[in-house]
Amino acid sequence: MGQGEKEDHVSRFIDDIQKKFHAGDSDSSRKKCEEQNVEHIQRMNRLISGKDFESLQQMFDPDVHYYWPGPPEMPFVADIKGAEQVTARIKENFSKLDQDQQKPEVISVSAQGNLVFVLFQETGTTADSREEYSVEWVQLFEFSYETEESGAITGRRVSRISFFGDTTPFTAAYTAQKES
Repeated sequence: MGQGEKEDHVSRFIDDIQKKFHAGDSDSSRKKCEEQNVEHIQRMNRLISGKDFESLQQMFDPDVHYYWPGPPEMPFVADIKGAEQVTARIKENFSKLDQDQQKPEVISVSAQGNLVFVLFQETGTTADSREEYSVEWVQLFEFSYETEESGAITGRRVSRISFFGDTTPFTAAYTAQKES
């Protein structure tokens, strides 16, 4: 698979975040704050895809909390805080995937207030072992806001990222990698 196809899968995933937000909520057009949070997530994903981790770090609250539970063999598992540490973890996570084989697909997006939930599935292969994986995850994004005295939001940053799902496929792929 060539670079163009990879971009098509990732670009479609990023575009679908907004589309699925609107498709899943008949009142979404009235939820301007939530829509802007969803757009923030899309920008973050574009920065990750473009490997612009310096700009990505600016989208996080300085005390952002990253939580991905699972067994210690699964390399994405962490419970860390701080924009620099979280950005480094995300960069490391994506380095473990074969970017040309990564095929994420948004299933649904739900947003309420300062929370956005993204349910997605992904297939691909690991970068080192070439082991295939197929996963379904829920990502939770929580936002903090900078406001004027009037209460108008002047800025937003992600203050929490959590991942929930079955870690077995990744764990199996990386266990095979260690055994190779």
